[in-house]
Parts: sequence; structure tokens; C-alpha cells
Amino acid sequence: MRFSNESWGDVLANKSEPVHVTSDIFGGFTTGSAKLRENFCKIGGVTHVSEGAAIRFKVELRDEMLRILVSLAGEPLYKRGYKTKLIATAPLPEHQAASMVRWILTGLKPTQKVGTVFVPFAGSGTLGFESHLVFSDSGPGSFSRPFACELFPVTPKPTIEFLRRKLKEKWQAVATPKVVFNEINDEAQKILNENSQEILAPGKWEIIPGDIFELKPNFTEEGIVLVLLNPPYGNRLGKNTAISNLYEKLGRYIRQLIDAHPGRMVGGCICPDESSWKRFLSGLNLSTTQTHHFTHGGEEMRLVRWFSE
Repeated sequence: MRFSNESWGDVLANKSEPVHVTSDIFGGFTTGSAKLRENFCKIGGVTHVSEGAAIRFKVELRDEMLRILVSLAGEPLYKRGYKTKLIATAPLPEHQAASMVRWILTGLKPTQKVGTVFVPFAGSGTLGFESHLVFSDSGPGSFSRPFACELFPVTPKPTIEFLRRKLKEKWQAVATPKVVFNEINDEAQKILNENSQEILAPGKWEIIPGDIFELKPNFTEEGIVLVLLNPPYGNRLGKNTAISNLYEKLGRYIRQLIDAHPGRMVGGCICPDESSWKRFLSGLNLSTTQTHHFTHGGEEMRLVRWFSE
């Protein structure tokens, strides 16, 4: 695409505001990507910054073709904007949490309806909130996070306001499963409570405090119970806890829930290495399990899903 002076005016209300520019070169051109970005900023009269820019460009030079793209989102879309507060360690990005929920649900039969989402080790609530997004068929536009396109002078403001209002109405109106969180940490419980009050309807969520292994939850809602597990590992686990022992114990606990609620329990658990994966499967002792491998933070992770036998 070709940017004229008029095109810049469509996207940038004020050229003095810094932008973020990534650049790539494909083919035999000798100029480096850093030089390409420098030339782009010089011609456009803009300043590049690594962090904090609302408007983001990508410049690609493919042989003799120059392509300039501008992000409609600005901040990456996995940053949903539904949390008022965060916990210092957030080991699972929102988009991977969403993928986890969707992959588990593909194993359900059409006649099976989820009535409850159970989230132990809830942290700030990511897995519970992403499950609500999935069941309500909503998106990041349901929340207050800004999008870069809203800042474009060419964007019709009434249209954006209309779309946001409709998305919020959809989020609030759709019948979704009840979300039951479990969290042992007092400070995390407070943060989780604040986040839940912001985006979940009253009566559609609850927090059960305490050690998961001492709980015997009574799921009163009808239908399938979807269990979403991202147990602690690494720095979250603590110095004196053996990760493999924890995962085997967790597998046995889930098996107890399955036996206590026959035909109702399905779910998934993230295992950070092969040892914890094997120990979790040993404790679970089910034949109806499947494992999906994915990469997070440069490490290979394993997502186990199970269905009641």
C-alpha cells in the first residue's frame, strides 16, 4: 500500500505522538531491517519507541515491493482488558488459556452441556474468565481496553460506540455456566474477587478458599463439570515442594471427583514437563485421556484432557 500525506492523516491525529514500528526484509536487498525502520520514521516524520505506543506499524520490504501495515488493535489481542488487577506472576497468557478451553470442549458430545466450570489454583481468574468468553461467544471488544483504530481520525466514533454497546449486551445476556474458583492465597482471593465483580454477573460465580486437596465441592448446577487446571510450577511452586509428587496427588484428587460425580467430570491439566505429565496420568488412572503439546516461554508443555469413563 502507498501512504500519502492524506493517508497519514487518516491514521495519525498527531505525528508528535510516538509509534511502534517493526520491520522485516525478504529477498536480496542489502539494507538491514533497522535501517528500513529508520527510513520509514524519517519519511513519515514519526518517532519509534519500543514500549507504550498506542499506534503500531509493520513495514515489510519484499524484493522491490514495500508494504506498510497498521495494527487495528494496537496492544496485542491476548491482552483482553477484563482484569482490574493482576497477580505478579501470570504464567498463562489469555490466548493460550482460551485455546485450552476450546480444545477440551471439542471432545464433548453434542448432547453434553456444561453447567459448571471449576477452576482450582485460580490466581487472578484467567481460565475462568476465558471460559466465559468461549461460552458467551464474545471477544475483547466486550471490555474497556482501547483499540488503536478508535484513535484513527477516519474512524466513525458512533459506530465504535454502537459495536461496544452490542458486545457488552451480548456478554451480559447470554446464559453461561457458573464459574467456581478455588484459591488458597488470601491476597490472590481479594484480587480474584475484584476481577470477578467487574465482569461476571451476580450468582454466576463463587470463590471457594482453601487447600484444593481438602475440598469436597458439591456441584449443584446441572450438566457437565468442566475442570480447568493450571497448577503451580517453577517459582509459583515454592522451594520445598516436589513438582512430580504434586501432580500425582492432583491426578488422584481428580479421579476422586470423577468417582464422586460419575459421568459429569471432564477437564484439562497443564503439565510443565514429562515427569509431572507421567505422574499426573498415573494418579488419574483413566483410559480416556489425550495429550496436546504446545510451547510456552520457550518450554514444551503438555495439556492433558480427560473425560469421565
